Amino acid sequence: MRKSFLWLTCGLLPYLSFAQNLQEALLYNQTDLLGSPRYVSMAGAFTSLGNDLSGVSDNPAGLSVFRQDVAEISFGFRTRTSTANYFNVSSREALTDAVLGVAGLVKEIPNPENTDYRFHFGFTIRQVARFDKEWTVKGQNPNYSIIDQWIANSNGIDPDNLLSNGLLFERMAWEGFLTDVADSLNNYTSFATGLNTNHLDQIISSGNKSQMEIAASGSYQHKFFYGASIGIPFLNYSETSTYGETGFDEFSDVEDFSLGNTYNLSATGINLKIGFIYRPAYWLRLGGSYTSPTWYAAEAQFETILNTQFRDGSTAGPILYFNDNLTYTLRTAQRFSLGTAFVLGKTALLSIDYHGSDLSHNAIKSSLFSLDELDREMDAILAWTNDIRIGGEYRYRNASIRGGYRLQSSPYREALNDRQTDTKTWSIGLGYQFKYFVVDIAWRASSFSEQYQPYDIQYTPPAEIRNSDRMFVAGIQLVL
Repeated sequence: MRKSFLWLTCGLLPYLSFAQNLQEALLYNQTDLLGSPRYVSMAGAFTSLGNDLSGVSDNPAGLSVFRQDVAEISFGFRTRTSTANYFNVSSREALTDAVLGVAGLVKEIPNPENTDYRFHFGFTIRQVARFDKEWTVKGQNPNYSIIDQWIANSNGIDPDNLLSNGLLFERMAWEGFLTDVADSLNNYTSFATGLNTNHLDQIISSGNKSQMEIAASGSYQHKFFYGASIGIPFLNYSETSTYGETGFDEFSDVEDFSLGNTYNLSATGINLKIGFIYRPAYWLRLGGSYTSPTWYAAEAQFETILNTQFRDGSTAGPILYFNDNLTYTLRTAQRFSLGTAFVLGKTALLSIDYHGSDLSHNAIKSSLFSLDELDREMDAILAWTNDIRIGGEYRYRNASIRGGYRLQSSPYREALNDRQTDTKTWSIGLGYQFKYFVVDIAWRASSFSEQYQPYDIQYTPPAEIRNSDRMFVAGIQLVL
């Protein structure tokens, strides 16, 4: 056993890939039902409809469906509620944040020489996904501590070689007197003893993915519409987590310990879209679009701190490691969209969309360290995702009432669907058209369940997380 306490250890991490994981990769592919109130209330089913600034992100051909130049802005509030169950202990957390629906404009480019052809230019910015959440996972593990995992991973490895083997937390556990070498074969033991320890894992994340869209569109005799756009997404994500254990037995030298992690990520990307809408009859519209992969360049910073409290009142720590130079590139999968809409005069419409993407085609790499293992994991675990949207609208004079339903399949292969269930979303909305502007409101509710693994499944079962998402959004569209 080491005889002196290490009060402060601070180190710059080598190029380890501990921060890049499957959950982070999924952030780049996440799409929530966000946008203008009309878009939200109709579940985003606008591939064949157009005439909505949020729909430009799905099909830029929809710009030329506009018959007037307009500008639009919308804002809302979203509440995310998460209920975690871990060893039959339930914990509930709720978080409310403000949301930008969409801001942008569409402008027709005059073509007086040939009125059969019309051309439009559009610019939009909208939030595509929100990452704000708060979880509290707590319970009493009757058999294991996370220290057991650290011991198993460390056995046979000299403490000085733990970092070079990618065992960051195992190295910190050794420095923090949670583990120690027991013999000349580098088998490890722990100064923390006792079963039925209390586990507490708290996670708070924030951030969003927003996208700026620059689009151009044309139409022929208001029957065939075509368009293209350049999308520039911006992703910002921050996560703070604290894991701790208490309740060791009376023979334990360790009273409790806590491990805190802070991770910040920012990324900028680019993608291209092309699309069309065809109206073979007044009552029928057909649409389709293709979205290229998005190419991201990402920068991240990671910091982890371990503190150990001993029964005699002494401490070890803070033990701090950090890396502020994590850079990598990621390419998302391409996306295909199809839609059809049925229009009943100026009274009602029904729109149905399908969006598909093979997430296993995500690719990630870095010039600083190898991410081949994560690349293989994405290929083996992630699946083709289906996104079905149905939206309807009924108009009476200047008023409109709308409703929608969206079903997003789990991003995981069928055998792993327990990791995350399908996401189901219901939405409703109202709108009223004045002479020079339109006011809209919408409300939507989403729900899905997922699993969270505090540490290796060999030592603890996953926590079951039930998530519900409620959002209200209001907006105004001005005729220019």
